[in-house]
Amino acid sequence: MRAALSGLGLWKATGAAWTPALPTSDGGVLPHTWHYAGSGALFQDSGLTTPATADGDPIGGSTNQGSDSHSLIQATAGNKPTLKLNILNGEAVYRCDGGDWLRGAYNAALSHPLTVIIVLAMDAGSVNDDNPHKAFDSDDNTNILRLTTDATQNPDTWLVTGGTSRNLNATDGDWTIWTWVCNNTAHAVYENGGANILPNGTGTPNPDGLTLAAGFNDSNPFTGDIAELLVYASDLSTADKNQLGNYAAIKYALSWTVIT
Repeated sequence: MRAALSGLGLWKATGAAWTPALPTSDGGVLPHTWHYAGSGALFQDSGLTTPATADGDPIGGSTNQGSDSHSLIQATAGNKPTLKLNILNGEAVYRCDGGDWLRGAYNAALSHPLTVIIVLAMDAGSVNDDNPHKAFDSDDNTNILRLTTDATQNPDTWLVTGGTSRNLNATDGDWTIWTWVCNNTAHAVYENGGANILPNGTGTPNPDGLTLAAGFNDSNPFTGDIAELLVYASDLSTADKNQLGNYAAIKYALSWTVIT
């Protein structure tokens, strides 16, 4: 686990009490999609009746904490992620064993630009195993918004798809805060902040749903832990990207380098 924190000046300026439940400081934007394992809004069943609160509980439903009223659900017992408590800086995670996922439809399709933030760690055994692993995907193959490992590369790389695919850097088993701006004219991807490592991607995704930890057709499930996923229906300002990055870094005790 990366423990060192860096670039916290903006976080101190905006206040350590800030969370995505509040509008971002620069643009005043609230998240459309916000799922995190410590939300207190997880259920053992897809009918959302039995809360998932204990370590080892199956997760059959995750209620969105953002502005859209969708829930991500899984009705098949063998395909439910597991709630694991006190995994990352005392925070809970969705643990996915390579055959677990959650899926839900949005009330209406999102249009670009979008800003996506996900905090995850691959299981060490799935790194460079020559198999693709999808951390998230849309709920169909038409409006694609996807983060996956690309097993055609050696070593495997992360790949984003939002109209056009682009390979990122080599995969590893470290906890990472991925920040991705998906725009009609230009994508941008940041690994724990810093410099944009995807300067030339383009695409026009209009996702109308979400699959967490697998592909839209149940393919290439993710193996590892996912702590948090946020989607903003906006190309957030640099200040707001840093506010979100520092929020995640402090919450999960990870590193963040200020985006400039």
